[in-house]
Amino acid sequence: LADASHGRMGWMDGHADPLRFVHRRGGGRIALSDYGPVGRRPVVILHSSMTTRHPPRHLVAELMRHGFRVLAIDRPGFGMTDIDEEGAASGFSDPFEPAAHDMKTVLDRLKIDRVDIVARGGAQVATAFAGLFPDRCGAVVLVNPDPPSTRDKRRWGVLGSFKEAYFRRPELILPASRLIARAMTRSFLAKALHRSMRGSPPDEALLADEQVIDDYYRAVRMFTTGRLAGYVREQTALAQGQAGNYPVDGRGWAALLGGHDTLSDPPTTLAYWKARLPAADFEVFEDQGRLLAYAAPALVVQRLVDLGRGNHGL
Repeated sequence: LADASHGRMGWMDGHADPLRFVHRRGGGRIALSDYGPVGRRPVVILHSSMTTRHPPRHLVAELMRHGFRVLAIDRPGFGMTDIDEEGAASGFSDPFEPAAHDMKTVLDRLKIDRVDIVARGGAQVATAFAGLFPDRCGAVVLVNPDPPSTRDKRRWGVLGSFKEAYFRRPELILPASRLIARAMTRSFLAKALHRSMRGSPPDEALLADEQVIDDYYRAVRMFTTGRLAGYVREQTALAQGQAGNYPVDGRGWAALLGGHDTLSDPPTTLAYWKARLPAADFEVFEDQGRLLAYAAPALVVQRLVDLGRGNHGL
């Protein structure tokens, strides 16, 4: 961990990660952060396809303040979670399905019957979990849920260049990710974030906060270990429009979109997910951007609380 973080483990101070491992029956381990406290209403924060399980600290604190037990899970091949060799051999029909099965395994081991979800990206995983295990899925808040590249033509800035390259030549995803992983110092990440968020005033302003950059670095630093299989699988799926079609109408779900999202075009995102989740609530926040989950944790959590109370009519 010290090598992977280039000696920057000390910055976490009192925010050290509450790491746990759960083992799959077919082999391999699943890494999760269990922030607790046990006995409160459980919620899983899903990471994006470009990060690992470590969530924004302000989001964790806000959820805990509202009485949630916060969990965050590395998906297969991300961070410290092993790739699912048995699942890969059996041939999952949906590349996001293995993550849904891992979520169920974790819930079973922790004796949790039902869980809410906050997805900062990772919307395809949320729909897979809800479609496969509907009785285990509670309220869901999607933050800037990305449509596949086959449906979204936005190619803005640094992220847009990678998105176009991955779309045109998916075989470049692995070598590109290796190059990025080798370069991933905290200073490299800070420069990349600033370049990626150019043109989004709320995101540019947010990046003046060094803790935001620290949080994001914490979410990507595990790629420096060279474990890239999960990233490659999910980025390939997004580039090629591969995702399962589950019978999920989105009832009890909310999708929050930043009007200045630098990666996905908000009107396109809205149209795509409204067709997939017709009963969900949708709202575009014109004063927010790509980093909405970092910038407005109180907004995200209040939306989840409202869904839990049945107040989800926008």
